[in-house]
Amino acid sequence: MSHKIFCVGLNGKPGNLEAILERYASHIHEVFVAVPPYLMGSGRAGADPLTLDKMAKQTEIAHGAGVGYNVLLNAVCLGGRQFHRNFQKQLYEFLECVCEANVDALTIADPFILQKAVAFRKSKGAEFTICVSSLADLTEAVSAKRYEDMGPDRIVLHQNVNRDFQAIRQIQEAVSCELELYANTGSLYKCPYRQAHRAYISHLSILTSEQLKEPENYNWFKANCISIRKKNPLEIIMAPTIRPEDLHYYEELGVRLFKISSRTMTTEWVTRVLSTYVNRSFNGSLPDLCDTNLGRDMPWIDNKMLDGLLEFIQSRCNDVDYDYEACCRKFFHERIHPDIQIAHRRHQL
Repeated sequence: MSHKIFCVGLNGKPGNLEAILERYASHIHEVFVAVPPYLMGSGRAGADPLTLDKMAKQTEIAHGAGVGYNVLLNAVCLGGRQFHRNFQKQLYEFLECVCEANVDALTIADPFILQKAVAFRKSKGAEFTICVSSLADLTEAVSAKRYEDMGPDRIVLHQNVNRDFQAIRQIQEAVSCELELYANTGSLYKCPYRQAHRAYISHLSILTSEQLKEPENYNWFKANCISIRKKNPLEIIMAPTIRPEDLHYYEELGVRLFKISSRTMTTEWVTRVLSTYVNRSFNGSLPDLCDTNLGRDMPWIDNKMLDGLLEFIQSRCNDVDYDYEACCRKFFHERIHPDIQIAHRRHQL
């Protein structure tokens, strides 16, 4: 099996791409960045904006290291702009730039834009890969098949499916697309705020760094989810994070690509997190593996104490009375500590 299994986010800072490639190019399938904000937003706010010149240069650097380059067009809310002629003209012109720069892949959430990209590729004989974003919320076979019928090559499954091996198998049987999983997610499992939060981020992500500092652009959703985790450490156990130690279970299922989210984190942080996934072992607190969604000052959850969690879940998932939350709670109280206290501290990574 290939060692090049990771898809890694870039933060746009000088030297970020080079530092990642220098140490881990042999393990990276591709790097990914958000589309230039003049066209649309993305799934993260606050990253340094991409330009067309930077896109072309970074693609060249990535190719020089034998690594692919993926641009995210994964806003889930465009306020209806995608149906305007001016937007479609801009999209067409951007896709021309993608071809000129030899970009390897595009990741798209909106089905209308996805179909436009597929049609463009066919009309131009272009060779870039088209991926369905995890923000399309694909967690079961019927929806995955409907998206595949639109013409993409790869599907990044929604993270809620990460610990549901039966659902992953069913999706694999239903589609011929490559499947990718989001590994270091710290999102709340089946978060009730997700739809509203990602729509908000689609707009927030096109703002400048100065605009993001304005009070009216405060991200209430992020602060709220951080507060929930601080109050209830069980939420950290329930989050569908794929631990470095558990990658082999997914590879045995036939999954070969894993997303490492890091676009709003420092270069030092992502290289350390990559190290844990490459080495398939992490000594530290589980929240420190996850991207900025978890925030700081999280409860300490010793990653090594979670050895066996995935097996514990899989051994019970076919029970008639199976309940995911109850299963995680049982593991939490039996294997970790029934009276764990929330310990506030800074990130160790």
